[in-house]
Amino acid sequence: MNKTIRRASAFCLLMVLALLVRATWVQGYEAKALADNEHNRRNTIAQYAHPLGDIIVAGSPVTGSKGTSGGDLRYKRTYT
Repeated sequence: MNKTIRRASAFCLLMVLALLVRATWVQGYEAKALADNEHNRRNTIAQYAHPLGDIIVAGSPVTGSKGTSGGDLRYKRTYT
């Protein structure tokens, strides 16, 4: 095998191993921080996946939930 080809293949192997190590690090050790990040839209989608409860004032509800037809959020808050 040519010396240049051997060096290029060793460099490519090293880069692939570096990518695998970084992916393992992100999935194993930074997963909790990424899941709790305030910019993570999945938390909002999970929050609005179920109908929201009514807010009761003087014995009658002043809010409710209405299903949406499209988008990521399945329910939205409605006000009287």
